[in-house]
Amino acid sequence: MSIFVIFYIYVKTLFLVYKLADKYDLVVIGGGPGGYPAAIRASQLNLRTLLVEERDRLGGECTLYGCIPTKAMLRFSKFFWEVKRNIFFRGREYLDLDYTGFMSRVEEIVSKISSGIDYLLKNYGVEVLRGRAEIIDKETVSINNGEKIIKTSNIIIATGSEPSYPPNIVVDKEIIHDNRSILSLRRMPSNIIIIGGGYIGVEFATIFSRIGSQVYIV
Repeated sequence: MSIFVIFYIYVKTLFLVYKLADKYDLVVIGGGPGGYPAAIRASQLNLRTLLVEERDRLGGECTLYGCIPTKAMLRFSKFFWEVKRNIFFRGREYLDLDYTGFMSRVEEIVSKISSGIDYLLKNYGVEVLRGRAEIIDKETVSINNGEKIIKTSNIIIATGSEPSYPPNIVVDKEIIHDNRSILSLRRMPSNIIIIGGGYIGVEFATIFSRIGSQVYIV
């Protein structure tokens, strides 16, 4: 057997090993409350599972921008509001809120839960890949415009939601915010207009009203 034949067999074997290494039973696109439980369950059923998440942190809309941070803000703001209104606390009228500390504590809670999701996935044997996924066909997923090609038998799309904006309004995330960027604000607004009277708008209205902002809902 010539050295060229041996080299060809060696290269082909390496190629097959590489191809098999990137073959999954299931690829889950999205690491939010729809994606990561599905990935964990699939791994429990002995499926080789890959979860692809575009963001730096896992948890999706609920953990990073919705349920978790807003419920923490509601709880902390309620405590502040009740103390301010309690007639048995002397000097309550001079009580001031450390808004930076307030939001830092909320961020700590979000980070802890997001890290917990990461731990759960690793504990159940789910592989996690950071990047933007694109479905090429029913068995192929491209990561970051072809930087990595994944072969799979099944795909779950759990990409979640994005904020929607009224026409002709530019969300600059400095003066005009959405429900995500408002969480990055480190200075309490003296007044705020909230466009939308759904549960998200009313939650933020309640939070900011409790801590002393003048709030208007449109």
